[in-house]
Amino acid sequence: MVHTHISPLCRVAEARVRGKEGRVLVRASVTGRLASAMLMVLALAAALAVSPSPPASAQPRERNQVVLGFYQDVDTFNVLTLSTDAGSIAIRAFMDPLVEGDPKWKYQPILVSEIPSLVNKMWRVLPNGRMELTWKLRPNVRWHDGKPFTSADVLFTHQLATDSRIPVTYSLCGNAPHIESVQAPDPLTVVVTYRRVYAFAYQCVVEGSRWGAVPRHIFEPVYQRNPAGIKEMALGKDARLTIGNGPFRFRHWLRGNEIFFEANADYWRGRPKTGRLFFRYFADVNTLLTNLVAGAVDVVGPAPSGIFFGQGLQLEEL
Repeated sequence: MVHTHISPLCRVAEARVRGKEGRVLVRASVTGRLASAMLMVLALAAALAVSPSPPASAQPRERNQVVLGFYQDVDTFNVLTLSTDAGSIAIRAFMDPLVEGDPKWKYQPILVSEIPSLVNKMWRVLPNGRMELTWKLRPNVRWHDGKPFTSADVLFTHQLATDSRIPVTYSLCGNAPHIESVQAPDPLTVVVTYRRVYAFAYQCVVEGSRWGAVPRHIFEPVYQRNPAGIKEMALGKDARLTIGNGPFRFRHWLRGNEIFFEANADYWRGRPKTGRLFFRYFADVNTLLTNLVAGAVDVVGPAPSGIFFGQGLQLEEL
């Protein structure tokens, strides 16, 4: 049995991955937003990607591929405009967030080096009730096309997310009305000044960064031509545009059939131990369950794009 947790910005009480004759079943007890609960489907892949290496005598067998089963396809690979639970899951395969909440509601740094606080002096209360947070990005993080991930990407994400011409949805954090300015004094530093004290400022670095930042060099040419065109970008159709900074690289998307990701050898945490990650989609839950029992699917998530909790309990007894 492998216990693992993934719970950004929500409550996820528990996730268990059980293996039996090559099959894996995710079992979840969940409260809060369903979209975040479904992120637990990536628990196995995430654990394989970032777990520390055991002693040489206990090295685990590397698995060539993992197949995740769903019966809801994603709507887009755009971190700003995605609007489905399935989309929020797929994003996590190839995009890392800047910060992420753990099961105890404590926020952990992912693409930032630490969470600002009064103790580390990266959270400062300014005169007239204003406040300032300084975020330090991790060095040596790169987009899948080799370009460095910098503060310019974070600032541009905020710019897009606060542009009314772009239909931002799930990625909104709600901190935009409180933010006075966002600055990047150097490539690895983002300074956010708030108009007033805002207790939840640590949950998102800037507006629109719930799932991660956008690659500025990919999005900016489209934005300059037509801001509304951001929603229509060929993300998921053109692999050269569909880039992230996470553990897996996007390879192809056959809508309604499958999405294929490949391990990112240059991932900042180290190459994932799973070489290939497939998202397979089925016409209905019964077909999904049949494939799970047959071993054609390794992991399934909770409804609405996976199985209900009761169905998971029944399968566990097989």
